[in-house]
Amino acid sequence: MTDESEAARRSLLGDVEDLLVDARIWFDAEVAYQKTRAGFVAASLKQAIALLVVAAVLALVALIGLTVGLIISLMPLLGALGSTLLVTAALLLVALLITRSAAGRWRDAAGAIRESEE
Repeated sequence: MTDESEAARRSLLGDVEDLLVDARIWFDAEVAYQKTRAGFVAASLKQAIALLVVAAVLALVALIGLTVGLIISLMPLLGALGSTLLVTAALLLVALLITRSAAGRWRDAAGAIRESEE
């Protein structure tokens, strides 16, 4: 009976050792997978940001073209100075409205943060 229990014990120890080796292999594979995944996400984010920057620059150029076009098209009605002032005032009004909207959202977010801290 001692021989059988000794063999079972050795078998159990061997199984535990195999389990630990398998766990280590799985852990190493998981770490390698997550590193690869993180690298892919970082590269994708970098490309997305670069594309967004290009899109923002193109949108800015388009808005500048629109502004110049508006000034030129209003020149016969208001003159050079009048059309420039009107378009500038309209753009500043839009910027003010957007800024006020952003400030309101900022206050809402700050209020929500203060409420969660209390």
